[in-house]
Amino acid sequence: MKKALFFIAGCMLIAACSNNYVLDGTISSSKILENNPATAVLMDPSSNSAVDSCEIVDGKFHFEGPAATDIMYSVAIAGPDGSARPLSIAKFVPEKGKISMDLGDEEITLTGSAINDAL
Repeated sequence: MKKALFFIAGCMLIAACSNNYVLDGTISSSKILENNPATAVLMDPSSNSAVDSCEIVDGKFHFEGPAATDIMYSVAIAGPDGSARPLSIAKFVPEKGKISMDLGDEEITLTGSAINDAL
C-alpha cells in the first residue's frame, strides 16, 4: 500500500512540474562576446522589472519557470560593469517546453515551441 502511495505521489509531482518552460540561451555574436557579457536578466516588459537573472558562463545562460502564453519576456544581456544599457535584448514567450535562443551577430534565433518558432 505504501509503495502505491509513493508511486502516485511521484506521478503527481512529475505532472505538476511539467507545466514549465526552460530557456537555454547561447551567445554566438562576436560583438556581444567581445564586451565580456556577465549577466542575463529576465525582464517583464509590462512592468519593466527584473524577474530573474543568471550568470553567463562560456557564452551560455539558462532560465526556467512556470509556462504562460499570455506574456512575453525580454532577456537583457549586461556587461561586466552591470550597466543599465544592455549589450543585447531578445524577446520570447515562456511557452511550455524547452526553448532554445541563440543571440547571433545578424539575428536572434528562437526554436523549440510553436509560438517562439513563429517569432
